[in-house]
Amino acid sequence: MLFPAEFANSIRGVAARGSSVPWTKGIVPYEILPGYASTQQAFIIATMQKMERLIAVNNYKCIQFRPRIASDIYYITIVNGQGCASYVGQNTGVTMARTVTLQHPGCIGEAHIMHELLHALGFYHEQSRPDRDDYVRINYANIQYGMINNFDKYTNTAVDTQNTPYDYKSVMHYEKNTFSVNGLPTIEPLVSNVSIGQRDNMSLIDIQEVRLFYNCSAIGTTLPPIPTTTTRSYYYRERYSVIVPVTDSYVFTSVSSIDTYGQFYSQTNPSDTYYYVIAYDDDSGENKQFKIQMYLQADIQYLLIVTTSYPHTIGSYTLVASGLYNASIQLIPDNADSLEWINTVNMTYAKEGHTASLLTNGKVLVTGGQSNNGMLNNAELYDSSTGNWTTTGNMSNARRYHTASILTDGRALIAGGSNSTVTLNSAEIYDPLTGNWTTTGHLNNARMMHTASVLTDGKVLITGGEKFGAQYLNTSELYDPSTGNWTTTGNLNNARMMHAASVLPDGKVLVTGGTNSAENSAELYNPLTGTWTTTGNLNNPRMFHTASVLPDGNVLVTGGASIVKHSVHLYNPSMGSRITADLLNNARMMHTTSVLTGGTNSAELYNSSTGTWATTSNLNNPRIFHTASVLTDGKVLVTGGGTDYASNSAELYDPSTDRWTITDNLNTARLLHTASVLTNGKVLVTGGINVYILNSAELYDSSTVSRTITVNLNNP
Repeated sequence: MLFPAEFANSIRGVAARGSSVPWTKGIVPYEILPGYASTQQAFIIATMQKMERLIAVNNYKCIQFRPRIASDIYYITIVNGQGCASYVGQNTGVTMARTVTLQHPGCIGEAHIMHELLHALGFYHEQSRPDRDDYVRINYANIQYGMINNFDKYTNTAVDTQNTPYDYKSVMHYEKNTFSVNGLPTIEPLVSNVSIGQRDNMSLIDIQEVRLFYNCSAIGTTLPPIPTTTTRSYYYRERYSVIVPVTDSYVFTSVSSIDTYGQFYSQTNPSDTYYYVIAYDDDSGENKQFKIQMYLQADIQYLLIVTTSYPHTIGSYTLVASGLYNASIQLIPDNADSLEWINTVNMTYAKEGHTASLLTNGKVLVTGGQSNNGMLNNAELYDSSTGNWTTTGNMSNARRYHTASILTDGRALIAGGSNSTVTLNSAEIYDPLTGNWTTTGHLNNARMMHTASVLTDGKVLITGGEKFGAQYLNTSELYDPSTGNWTTTGNLNNARMMHAASVLPDGKVLVTGGTNSAENSAELYNPLTGTWTTTGNLNNPRMFHTASVLPDGNVLVTGGASIVKHSVHLYNPSMGSRITADLLNNARMMHTTSVLTGGTNSAELYNSSTGTWATTSNLNNPRIFHTASVLTDGKVLVTGGGTDYASNSAELYDPSTDRWTITDNLNTARLLHTASVLTNGKVLVTGGINVYILNSAELYDSSTVSRTITVNLNNP
């Protein structure tokens, strides 16, 4: 019989408050009482070790389970009792036993064990959060007698959400029919197409919560030492990009006198390295040489990390790939070696939903956005010659999700956006010669998440967007810098927001994707006639994608999310602000940090001569809320974004080879950030969201790459 959750007298993912709750130095002593077969004991211990690996950051253990010794005052006792239940946290000073009950049969499953051990680490159920009523509904009439207190909601004084989003995927979340008296749901998500109560593995947010609670956040640059050691342990590693020409079975082996460890990943996400691991091995011979046999798909870029099994170990090794076909292996330089991404001075204010524009004087103007404390009306300048930021006056209105356009005379036009209360129709001009702001009329339609394109005649075309309340717009209008006036022009064929707009070599404007009925549609604006005509459809529906005009005049579209017609909310809990948007196909909105799931790794090219679309090779990582920048050599740099979480991955597209290659990772994972190509060819990335809204900035400089090798290994 399966016991799906704890019994009524076991109230317990959010972290319990109190300095005595976390286990000292992350060390959790345990004893397993008689009552289990040896294989069951081994499985419990193996699950503990897997949790250690999943939660570890760059091989540094954040928590460690170890057998109890005589001097341990506090420890957990694992018993084969009735049901699945656990004491919560260490709680120094409390004398009662810290019992973890794992009944066999019923509770000796990997995720069930993880669930109870997370309780032991100090975590309550996810649906116990103070904000849970924004995400789930409790049907008290369907709950078994005596079990209602398992659905208690705790206050902020009792629990700490650690500013993490509500996690439907958490292994600490009840399923819909938990403790049902009549077979009907006891707990239901308020968002459609969401499953809850998974018992497969810890979610990414589960892992992140433990890291935060035990002071080993994946977003930090430093970590505490491994428990029981007095000095920090360093693990040396190499990263390889692996591509195979034919879908088949391949074997990767290390040959060395040192102990090595190999890990294969389906994609790059170093902030949560164990989430994407698809194979690993550390013991295929006397010297613990790894040997990994994998069935790999052709033309997909995999990541292989080679590290040492023990810290403070260095030495040489040979990587051997065998199979019927050659494998292409490329060494990926680490940040510590190549400094391809370099942190620069932080902005004055943290912000997301802002704009960043390269002025004619070479400085970058950053305007508006949202900070951790509210909407911003300020502006600041980045000087690439000094690497410093300076403030440069305030706009008349605080705003985010607006547009910024550099006019032919060098001034910057800021239009529309939202101040969280209303959608704006105001516009203003920044003059870099004086540093002053002046208003310049009003748009005919208030709008946010629209696009702005500077036409060849100097006018600015504004298209689409949204008014508050999911009123998607098909209207377009023109700003004339010579008069400061706004005039309407032809309407789009499809109302849309979260779309992209690109000025083509012939002066026409290509608009792609977006929400509402637009999805995979595209259309062209002719400035000579002021009319819109449809052009070929994209191969994939998408919003929050990027569109980049390549040197040959074609347009590269990357990533984004597909759309269905379910309305939900994007929500930032630190600000309490919401905007309405469409739900993704078979996916859901995260109710924090404006993150949508369901991003795609597909990319496609628009041929501006023929008006047709063709798929191109896929990105290595699916992503939305990312950036794409055309570099001086014609390649396209794509940074950050993510799906469920902000990513620090970056990659380059080479139009001449139709190939994506992984480049060094950003120093900070981020989405809803900006990227600007500077006059010196470097790329400035600013702000965005990780767990919090960021004020950090960093520079991409491909000239600093110190080493890159490509090896084709023949089968032996």
